[in-house]
Amino acid sequence: MPGSLDPYPDVPPFFFISYPTQTHEWKQFTPKVSVDYRIDDTLLYATYSKGFKAGTFNINSPSSPGPVNPEVLTAYEVGSKSDFFDGRVRINAAAYLYNYKDLQVTSVLNSGNTKLENAAKARIYGLDLSPTVLIASGLIFSAGVEYNHSRYTDFPHFAGELPGAVGNNPADIYATGHQLSHAPEWTSNASLDYTHSIGSAGSIHGTVNWYRNGGFFWDAQNVLKQNAYDVLNVNVAYSMADDRLDLRFVGYEPDEYLLRDGRAGVRARHDRVRRPPADVRRATHPLDPLSV
Repeated sequence: MPGSLDPYPDVPPFFFISYPTQTHEWKQFTPKVSVDYRIDDTLLYATYSKGFKAGTFNINSPSSPGPVNPEVLTAYEVGSKSDFFDGRVRINAAAYLYNYKDLQVTSVLNSGNTKLENAAKARIYGLDLSPTVLIASGLIFSAGVEYNHSRYTDFPHFAGELPGAVGNNPADIYATGHQLSHAPEWTSNASLDYTHSIGSAGSIHGTVNWYRNGGFFWDAQNVLKQNAYDVLNVNVAYSMADDRLDLRFVGYEPDEYLLRDGRAGVRARHDRVRRPPADVRRATHPLDPLSV
């Protein structure tokens, strides 16, 4: 058309599919109750709590967006925090039980899109032990080991995939009894932390952290598995006394690793992915007062 501002007058306009707008409201009561009892330098405690993760919609699938129901967690924990040798040694121990209802689980479809769905029920229980030692002024050693048993207790329909003639085909997977995704059974860590004051010039701080992950499954089908791996981090820093300047050097192991298939007979996706950050506890100096 003469005088038209459209630079492509012969190209038909785009057509959009209009989907109805959906809204949903969720409400949940999330109480927390804790009791503790001190015996000399040991604090015993027990906690009951409920957690709530809001429901949502699958925006990648507008034709069938859901809704995805809220994820509800009921948690129980008992433990102790004990100081020894005039507070120079602390040992924390805990046992926990988590019951999930409508756990939100992400699956990757053959198209490459992701789909969020609800696992009907899941349960996690485990033990956690973490000692901290004040070796000398400014020098702290801390460590931790955790056992974590996780299972889907009721998940009969997971949107997974099975090998076909060409590539993988979508499949309805019975995932009840499978290990939760991204939930390693064993993790451990150790850290050595040193701070040295140089008077009015400021302070020098150094940390060496080691973290080990025993391996985990990437989805509820329990086929694609990440093998056990270790992460070593080194951190050296200088801080001025008035905190106006902070110089930091951080060194890491290579931050990529190779995914490997966890079960024969299934064509697993192999890819390089970035390491998850190390979950290493850091103690302060002096040790904090005992508290829940």
